[in-house]
Amino acid sequence: MNNLNEVLTLIIEKIKKFRSLYEQNEMAVRDQIVNPILRSLGWNPENPEEVQPNVSTEEGVPDYSLIKNGKKILFVEAKKLNVDIEQREVIRQLAKYSFSEGTKYGLLTNGAVWILIRSFEEGTTLTERIVWKADLENEELPAVIRKITTISKANIEHIEILVKKVQILDEIWQSLLEEPEEMIKGLMPVVKSIITQGYPGYQFEDTEIEDLFEGKG
Repeated sequence: MNNLNEVLTLIIEKIKKFRSLYEQNEMAVRDQIVNPILRSLGWNPENPEEVQPNVSTEEGVPDYSLIKNGKKILFVEAKKLNVDIEQREVIRQLAKYSFSEGTKYGLLTNGAVWILIRSFEEGTTLTERIVWKADLENEELPAVIRKITTISKANIEHIEILVKKVQILDEIWQSLLEEPEEMIKGLMPVVKSIITQGYPGYQFEDTEIEDLFEGKG
């Protein structure tokens, strides 16, 4: 997975350059976007012991069945780039595949946006079952990678723990964004230490440092 960052960077450029192709051609999305990402996550699309395309289930035919230790562990459904994969019908289709085969999660993508869903959770609507959403074009790559590696071949068996860790980090980050003054207070000692060590001849008031953060916010 060392090259995942590089692969995602190239795919983002590919989407920008060939947007029209991917908006019209689902097979191009699968072959040129989904397959390279799966491969970077440790899944070999050319190995039927790991990835099987278009295998029938009781509820239909998912685009990919990911297999580990001889067991179907995750279904992946790919759509054209211009499809809104957060539509209830699109999510319902994948949830049916997953639930009928007893897999806890399913993955939806249109190439640019990737969504992990729970196949079933008592007392929730379809949209409430979205575990995470990764947007290649509108999110920073570290955030995308943090989410998408939860379904790597190495991590898939620990997905419950990893998903929870992603949610915790997202909640912490969101709370920092909602209360920036708390984040500033936390960073103040760090900035002061940098100034003391790197610029010992200069004295800064706390208000000057606070102004820096406010200007960058």
